[in-house]
Amino acid sequence: MSEYPNLFSPLKVGHMTVPNRIVSTAHQGRMHSGIPGDRHIAYHLAKIMGGVGMDVVFAIVSVHQSSPVSSDQAVAGWNDECIEPFRQVTDALHTPGTGAALICQITHRGRRARSDSGDWRPAIAPSAVSDDLYRGVPHEMDSDDVGWLVDAYAAAAARVRAGGFDGVEILGAYSHLIDQFWSPLDNLRTDHYGRNLEGRTRFSLRVN
Repeated sequence: MSEYPNLFSPLKVGHMTVPNRIVSTAHQGRMHSGIPGDRHIAYHLAKIMGGVGMDVVFAIVSVHQSSPVSSDQAVAGWNDECIEPFRQVTDALHTPGTGAALICQITHRGRRARSDSGDWRPAIAPSAVSDDLYRGVPHEMDSDDVGWLVDAYAAAAARVRAGGFDGVEILGAYSHLIDQFWSPLDNLRTDHYGRNLEGRTRFSLRVN
């Protein structure tokens, strides 16, 4: 008997039924500069044909211009121009017979965004705490900023869906915006988006 008897059995995840429990998580393949090409598609197609049941295709799809795409080969997910490239990817990877689920990860880098790239917008974050890597001091978000950023996450998710993906993964790790809100070291707010665990998780619950 297999040590992992359920590994190759189907699993229902929300509205999807994934053919097995094998997942390729989000990672940077360094195969595109913002716009995915044939090499990037071939890489993911090989994984799907090899038996991956769920494939997270992009490592970073940015939800707003204040999280520029010039670093880490991110994809701009903040306007409808991303939908057609997404469609090209999903049309190629929704291979008949595999049933593999295609997932797209979206995020905002918060204070980890460079303000000297893209259209030079200032980095934004829960609090004006300098980032260890990029060193700049971000603009502290006010309640209006929270509102339009929640909307930006929702709009990016809708574009992902319009682009043919089966699901959206919201990144809450690696010191991006969501877990900057979670951390008491990064979130020094005294309003209802800070102070305690309930407050620090409120932004992510609104996004979700």
